[in-house]
Amino acid sequence: MQVKKYEAKTMREALLMIKSELGPEAVILSAKNNAKRYGLSGENSVEVTAAVSEESLRKKNFAVKKLNNDKQKVFQDYGAKEQKVFIEQAIENKRRKVVEDVQPVAEVTAVPYIHIQDEAPVYGRSQIQATTQVPTVATQTNVDGRLIASQMAPGNTYSEQKVTSVLSNAKKAFGELSEEEKSIQQNALVPVASTLATYDTNGDQREEEIGRLKQEVESLKLIINKFNQVPQSFVSLHPGAHEGVPFELSFMFEKLKKTGVNSNNALEIIKHIQEGLPKDKQLKKPYVDAFVAQFILKNTDVVTDPFAGKYHVFYGSAGEGKTTTLVKFASELSVRKRKNIAVLTTDTKKVGSVDQLKVYCQILNVPFAVIRRPSDWDIVKDKFSQYDHILVDTPDINFKNIVNDPESVENLPPSDFLPRNHFVQSMLSKDERAFEKVNHYKKLNLADVIFTKLDETSEHGLIYNFQKQFNLPIHSFSIGDSIPEDYEFATKERVVDLLFKLTKMTNKKGI
Repeated sequence: MQVKKYEAKTMREALLMIKSELGPEAVILSAKNNAKRYGLSGENSVEVTAAVSEESLRKKNFAVKKLNNDKQKVFQDYGAKEQKVFIEQAIENKRRKVVEDVQPVAEVTAVPYIHIQDEAPVYGRSQIQATTQVPTVATQTNVDGRLIASQMAPGNTYSEQKVTSVLSNAKKAFGELSEEEKSIQQNALVPVASTLATYDTNGDQREEEIGRLKQEVESLKLIINKFNQVPQSFVSLHPGAHEGVPFELSFMFEKLKKTGVNSNNALEIIKHIQEGLPKDKQLKKPYVDAFVAQFILKNTDVVTDPFAGKYHVFYGSAGEGKTTTLVKFASELSVRKRKNIAVLTTDTKKVGSVDQLKVYCQILNVPFAVIRRPSDWDIVKDKFSQYDHILVDTPDINFKNIVNDPESVENLPPSDFLPRNHFVQSMLSKDERAFEKVNHYKKLNLADVIFTKLDETSEHGLIYNFQKQFNLPIHSFSIGDSIPEDYEFATKERVVDLLFKLTKMTNKKGI
């Protein structure tokens, strides 16, 4: 499914843009008014988010790709219904052309079965004795719609009188045939009569073969009984069948699971689909995709003002990307927003962390200081009072052994500084480890979460799982290593984009 955002002066212009690019089957996910904040020269505008299935978009692109500029303009002037009819007609014409282009492989000539002469079979006593099974001899002759059949099964006795009777009945049926046809059919019955006679005179041989057959049957019964004792499961259940997911929604359950959404949250979304989407629309994937996209948009909480607050403190475990994220945020404030900022650190344990931050601050031309004791905050309050924002890096805090490492907590900003605490979470962590860590940091009054290393994994379901678990709004995303390019503030549409894999990352580690 494709999800895109459009901005225009009026709703009519936005809808025309959506129809032109996504086609007549696009679904409107959301719409809002922008009042002189950004957009077209700062004027009032509308912002519309729309979605369309990949299949519908491919059909639309196929239908218009061979139209010249004049015909494309005429197509764009069509209403949505007329466009849909045109697209369907183009697809149908293509299908007909494919069928017409298919050439027959071979020409079959019908010949009456009665006129096809088989090779003369060789029957004899030695041949019958060499076989390991008693054959079933059958002759069938169709005479003007009447079927004359003689089937000889093992165990029956066929006397010469019975053979003569069979031949006599057949001859009566042949009365309506020509002399040539009668000759062909009578010759065909001669080997049958010979075979029956041979079996009548060889009763001992038949009994021996029947005994062998019985032994083989008993052996097969034994094998089948052993096979039936093993549990059999030849039917492959669809994804989510054990959890009660219906077949028509199994594709969505599988899609959510593949992107990292855990089973409980995926089942909750499936339940909302069943309750909120009509039964007939649950059978159509585009409607299901659009419903889930809308559901995620409504249930995703993002930070509305990412720059609010003077003191921004970055928390998280080692290796989650705290320092890099802090530098990216500092670049955003200093370079793009032209804010007066300073950078501090309380992390004196990690080797090289102080030197690394100092180098970055020299590049950005912003002041840098190290907090080594709680009293240093009084100096900060006095010396840095004129700055717009102060960013603070922190060490990995071991809350399970805080007695042996009290400085990691004592040197944090005092509560009267009203710090805005950001929790930095790597996308490479599994749900259990991420939840365990944040449960310890919750006592520090976390304001929001920043997700990092989005470019190093294709599973972004942790974003949805994390927010459902802790109700923390999403502040921003760190995509790669480049500073400040690989950094963006969170939007609801971006979350849908990540979960549905709509666009690719533009950096060299693209997802």
